[in-house]
Amino acid sequence: PTPPGPIRFPIIFRDPTRTPTATSSPTSTPTTTSTATTTTTPPPITSGLTGQMSLKENKPTYATNIENIFFFENIFNPTGGAIFYGILGVNTQRPDGTWMPFKTSWDGAGAPSGRLQINAACHGPSGGVCAPNADAGRATDHVGSNPGENSPWKVTQVGQYHIYFMVCYSSYTGCQQPGAVWAQLAGPVNFQAINWTPSPDEVTQPAPTPGYSAEYGPICYLITDDPAGTYLKCERPQPHGRIATRR
Repeated sequence: PTPPGPIRFPIIFRDPTRTPTATSSPTSTPTTTSTATTTTTPPPITSGLTGQMSLKENKPTYATNIENIFFFENIFNPTGGAIFYGILGVNTQRPDGTWMPFKTSWDGAGAPSGRLQINAACHGPSGGVCAPNADAGRATDHVGSNPGENSPWKVTQVGQYHIYFMVCYSSYTGCQQPGAVWAQLAGPVNFQAINWTPSPDEVTQPAPTPGYSAEYGPICYLITDDPAGTYLKCERPQPHGRIATRR
């Protein structure tokens, strides 16, 4: 008999039991709450102006008692921020070494915080907070007087006068207290006075003293030799409030 062939058994495969893979839950990123930044206002810049002053007329001499001496004033802010000042004006020395009352050209008496403002890279004092160039910022003022006028700044002495362009960076009222921040911007600008008058009664009158009419406001002198500091000393109170003089 023929032996039987090889016996083949079916191969049975069993799929392994699959363990489900755990799916990771998304992790929520915490929301960052921004803290509000407090912006502080920088204090006013109390220095840094540059200034120029020149006589308006190219004259060799001026007449005592009856003539005004006009001059130009310019300031410039070369810094990167606004500069504030309380008083801008001139201090004039007579030939005998005495001083005229201080002549205020601009002041912050009626301005916020008692100061006027000039912005960065701007000219003045005319043109508000920013004149674009020197011509637009130029202002005119004077010492002297017209015939018959009893001005505190009357030119009464023969000889050479010296004009100094001054600024106070303190407030208007602070400029009148010892320790105020004063600086010289320009000067001296000099002029020569001679006696030339149309009538004898106009010749060689005494130097002016306080006691002028109210239209001139207080009569003030710049005190520079007080150990407590430089300040403007006014001999009588301001008769009424006023905004900075515009000339």
